[in-house]
Amino acid sequence: MKYTGKKADIKYISEKDEIEESKPSRRNSSKVANIKRSQTAGRSRNTGREELSQFMKILKIVAIVLLALGTVLAIVFSILLIKFDAFPGKIIAIIIGILAILIIFSLVVLLVRKQIKPLKIAGAAVSLVLCLVTGIGSYTILVTNSVIDSITGEAYSVKTYKVVVLIDDPAETLEDAADYTFGTISSLESSEFDEAMEQINEQAGKEIKTDDHKLAGELYDSLFDGTDGAIIYERSWEPIFEDNDEEYTFKVKVIAEIQIRYKTKEDDNTSVVDVLQEPFMIYISGNDQYSDEISMTGRTDVNILAVINPSNHQVMLVTIPRDYYVTFPGVTGSSRDKLTHSGIYGIDTQVDTIKNIFGLDTIDYYVKINFTSLINIVDAIGGVDIYNPYAFGATYEPYWYEEGDIHLTGTEALFYARERKSISGGDFARGEHQQLLIEAMIKQLCSANSVTHFNALMDALDSCAVTNMPEEDIKAIVKQQLEYGGSWEILKVQAMGVDVYQPSYAAGGQELSVVMPYKESVSYISDLIQRMLDGEVLTEEEMDNAPQTGTMDTELIATTGDYSDYSDDEVEINPDEAAAPDNSTDYQEETDADIYEPDDSDKTEYVEPDTANETDITDNTEPPAAEDDGGAEGETAEDSTDGSNTEPEPVNVEE
Repeated sequence: MKYTGKKADIKYISEKDEIEESKPSRRNSSKVANIKRSQTAGRSRNTGREELSQFMKILKIVAIVLLALGTVLAIVFSILLIKFDAFPGKIIAIIIGILAILIIFSLVVLLVRKQIKPLKIAGAAVSLVLCLVTGIGSYTILVTNSVIDSITGEAYSVKTYKVVVLIDDPAETLEDAADYTFGTISSLESSEFDEAMEQINEQAGKEIKTDDHKLAGELYDSLFDGTDGAIIYERSWEPIFEDNDEEYTFKVKVIAEIQIRYKTKEDDNTSVVDVLQEPFMIYISGNDQYSDEISMTGRTDVNILAVINPSNHQVMLVTIPRDYYVTFPGVTGSSRDKLTHSGIYGIDTQVDTIKNIFGLDTIDYYVKINFTSLINIVDAIGGVDIYNPYAFGATYEPYWYEEGDIHLTGTEALFYARERKSISGGDFARGEHQQLLIEAMIKQLCSANSVTHFNALMDALDSCAVTNMPEEDIKAIVKQQLEYGGSWEILKVQAMGVDVYQPSYAAGGQELSVVMPYKESVSYISDLIQRMLDGEVLTEEEMDNAPQTGTMDTELIATTGDYSDYSDDEVEINPDEAAAPDNSTDYQEETDADIYEPDDSDKTEYVEPDTANETDITDNTEPPAAEDDGGAEGETAEDSTDGSNTEPEPVNVEE
């Protein structure tokens, strides 16, 4: 309670009166506060508008820059698309039309002043997408063009020349062995060999003395009988020595290794053919090597002739066993050797040999790959799906392949295509597996899913394949497939023969395991090839009717390394009673090695082998150097499977 006035005039004011008296003042304060809040909110709104306006200005500038960049990239992309010439005109027109619409839309919404703000943002977003799409598209075309150039253009390879002495020889370097006589093979003579010899002479400190031999077997003998103190050979010849002596690499030591990089010889067998209208042939050669670089020499594990008719979308795969006992035109004369050894003399000899087998005038193109190529390509397309006709396990690797539909990764596909020892069909079964694998790869590449694996496939093909097919032919085939689509019918047939032992030309007459061709089989397949080249439509029934047995010329049969005296009689051969040398029992045991069948628990889980030096082939490291799966294997009694080697636990390979 308060009082006012003089002491005599005391006036009491109640609290209620005080509150009533203060109300106007509070109302005024509230108004002031509201005004202040309103002013603050206004300033905030103005600031927000200014910030938004500033942001939109910046966004507009960025969008215009992106649009300009996107327009330039779109023009570049369109030019590359047209010059690449692998896409149909309709598809190119549609792509260019879509790009034009996107550019016009972005231009309109970004340059017109009065417009809805979301459209500005949409215009900026479209400009960004335009830049990304055309940029990535241009890069992809450039990379693809580069890959095609690398596999069709000038091919380069590396030849490795080894200089070896006996393991107990005191020489450790070329300088130590400078006064030795060095054995060489005359067929090695080339500009690369001359270059290697120059480096050898330089390292030896003098011009070395050489002793020339014609065959690998003679060169081998010259080292071990003391005729030559050292020998020089190209690395691809080493398996021939191992055919002769499986302990070879443990009995010698390398005192020098010379690598010569060279441009591979142009192939003279290429013909001019319209790949969009006329049937043509491609020889597929698979080297038994792990390498990121394709060697043009070396033994071949895969020999398949693909006959392609683009008019009716048929492909016939003709598999020739790697051990087919044939002549190499221009090399062996009338003598014979395994087909796989033709690769040692180069791709031209391989092509000429296949032509000679089937009486062909020409083989239009070749494709050369190796083990690493197959692994990378299969992995790049996401693996392959095949129907496996029977269950079996890989002999040297922990893989088990179930019967039925299975999915294979690159490494699994490699050992599936190489296995022969655990299968009763041996080399012929291996050929069937290779056909199944190639068929699965073709189907995968022709499927819509292949687009998602395009970049990975380009990376895999780069430096992993060599072909003499012109770049324009490859693009023409792709272009036609994109324009018209359609599936391809894959027909499969295999050249047949019988397993015998016969002298090997490259091995100097040593008797090795070979497949003696059946005349009826070769003749039947030659006829199929010619009919397909003439444009006929072949049937699956005709493939099934291919001869499985037949006759062979006895002039091909020898019991010694003497090639000079054969008769011309013919003899009918039953594959169950195949001609073989006295040690055929050992050979048969090795060929028909028992299949390792794990129990159910093994099939569901792979247990890592508990060994320190076992290579884990399921990791991403390069697989170990392959053992000879069809050359040295099965050729000596020592290689036969006797149960002394413990099979690895299997990896279950199922769908």
